Amino acid sequence: MLLKTLLLVQGVPLGGATKDEAKRVATALVAPAVKFGGDHEAHAPSGFGRPEAEVSALSTKAPAGAAVARRMNERFNNEKLEHINDMVIIHQWDGWEHPEAKWKQCPEPKNLTGDLVWSVCAQAGAIAPRRPRVSSAIIHAGMQKRIGKEHGVPLFSYEGGIALKPSKNVVSCGYGVDAGTDDADRGGSNTGACFPAGGKHGCVPGCGEPPQWCDAKDPNKDNCQCGFEWCSGRPNPWKPEDIGALLEAQMEWGPEYGGLGSLDGYNEIIIDAGYRDAHLPDSIEAFFYVEGCTGTEAMLGHTCQGREEQSKIHEAFLEEYKLTADDVPLLRLNPKNWEAPFELDDGKDSPPEDAEAAADPAVPAVPAVPAVPAVPVPAVPAPVPDVPAVPAVPAEPAPAVVDDICPQPADWCNYAGATDTPKECGGVKGHYCSDIFGKAGFMPCDNPDNGIWGELAEICPGQCNVKASSASCVAAA
Repeated sequence: MLLKTLLLVQGVPLGGATKDEAKRVATALVAPAVKFGGDHEAHAPSGFGRPEAEVSALSTKAPAGAAVARRMNERFNNEKLEHINDMVIIHQWDGWEHPEAKWKQCPEPKNLTGDLVWSVCAQAGAIAPRRPRVSSAIIHAGMQKRIGKEHGVPLFSYEGGIALKPSKNVVSCGYGVDAGTDDADRGGSNTGACFPAGGKHGCVPGCGEPPQWCDAKDPNKDNCQCGFEWCSGRPNPWKPEDIGALLEAQMEWGPEYGGLGSLDGYNEIIIDAGYRDAHLPDSIEAFFYVEGCTGTEAMLGHTCQGREEQSKIHEAFLEEYKLTADDVPLLRLNPKNWEAPFELDDGKDSPPEDAEAAADPAVPAVPAVPAVPAVPVPAVPAPVPDVPAVPAVPAEPAPAVVDDICPQPADWCNYAGATDTPKECGGVKGHYCSDIFGKAGFMPCDNPDNGIWGELAEICPGQCNVKASSASCVAAA
């Protein structure tokens, strides 16, 4: 089966480009969309007939933001996926990023300062296995062959995020479904939560220790759809060089997409976070927000952030690296558009629904019909019946406030699927957090450095401020 994607034309370092390389890049900047395979240059305007001064100018000019969107849409519409450079890879914010710079991972504990000491980055037990990896997804037009167009491009949520530049990132492994890389099979060789990379068991974060690879030539071994089904533990990973075959398999027997919030239909691609962060800002192709997010749509208890918030994150990135929006643009991702889902941000949350009709010259404009003047009609007073007085409804009592409990820290327990509860544990006042992933922890008001975090089963029963393994744990009667 062929999947719809388009060949990404590789660039070269402009400062050290040869004349031939400069001409090649010039051609790429002006070339229209071409399909993968065959004689590429035969379908594109040639840059070789241009004056050398013009070729030089073209080769040294950074592509505009619209050109970035165009290239991503070309790759999205490719018919063949054979290499990572042919693909569109996106990461949607999942609550485990650096809260002040979401495009990178949390710093090491020794580097936590300011508000970061209250943030998710301070949850050592939860962050440590996630720091080496980034969960992402590959999207492409071929997905509609399996799921149809009614639900749109399969996404994890309405949340915004980043498009990762394929040539500046490293894929560790991939799955045909959301593989539960955080929690499943903890302690086993197929765990996705191992860290750091390497070690005596050959840990690949997000993939296994060592990874129990699927065989691309026999993916249904032992009647299990490898990489898709939870046959004997969580799904097994596919090798980076087999990602194209994985996407083919997803089109054959991957789960169908139930729409945003269904937690199915998309794939999970594990990216090496250390490599990505080491190659910033070049490892990021664009920022995006999802059309349809109005700030009220929720996923796993977390409300999405729309264009306004994503614009602030994008501007902070540009400022940190002294870039412009032409270098790394802010795009709108429209999951309902299977032909060109990425559009350059125009300052609006959503395009007008009749934009295409308004731009179609084949539809003649209908002349306006003169308005008919209104005929004044004298008002006729209607009798007003006596309305009996409505007894006052007693106001509902305000919710109880937990005495002397400090406010919830801004970055504590604020990710998707988490619930914060102000409470007193073992005589210590603070905030207890639990989530749908089986994690829990306690952040004391007076001494946040003594907070705890881990598996729910590790928390001391009846004394949530200490772990069950602690000598001070006293089980509730």
